Amino acid sequence: MELNPIPLQGNWEKGWALDLNTICKDAKENDLLIVNRTDIGEHLYRLKYFGGTKEVKIIGDAAVEFIQSNFKDLDLAVIIPVPPSDLERKFQPVFLLAQYIGKKLRLPVDFDYLDKIQDTPQLIHIKEADKRKEILKNIFRVKDDRYLGKNILLFDDLYSSGETLKAITAALASEGNAAGIYVLTVTKTRVKRK
Repeated sequence: MELNPIPLQGNWEKGWALDLNTICKDAKENDLLIVNRTDIGEHLYRLKYFGGTKEVKIIGDAAVEFIQSNFKDLDLAVIIPVPPSDLERKFQPVFLLAQYIGKKLRLPVDFDYLDKIQDTPQLIHIKEADKRKEILKNIFRVKDDRYLGKNILLFDDLYSSGETLKAITAALASEGNAAGIYVLTVTKTRVKRK
């Protein structure tokens, strides 16, 4: 699978998205904008909306290979998956992927270290950065300092504005006293043209 990794800037040490979620091509004839999913974006779409469990292996293997190449000297202690905003989903894609990646890398995956103290709407539908920040203000808590002085890999499926990852990173650093927080997402949304 072809990947085009994208560096992610934030309050973490180092972060990457494996690729964009979609790409655009201008169609000059009809003055249309054609949007296609990237390879990994298509696999993520199938996993999230059709429950394609074979997609876990495809995406997970790509993530494992990337982590082994780009995070190899970090001595990661744990993978922390981002808590889901859609609790009604039959399965949680981020959890399935984190579990697969953790098993392949022989890294623990901690599903209950991070608490989301109240439900939030799906942020993908909220475009204003200030509104996203306000919704996420003080929404995440860590249970204790079991990763005191350790390096954490924070994992999510989709990077949009980065506000969720920034809020979680702040909690992991200030409450959990982690040594370093590193971020990996499967895809990143495109920046909208104005």
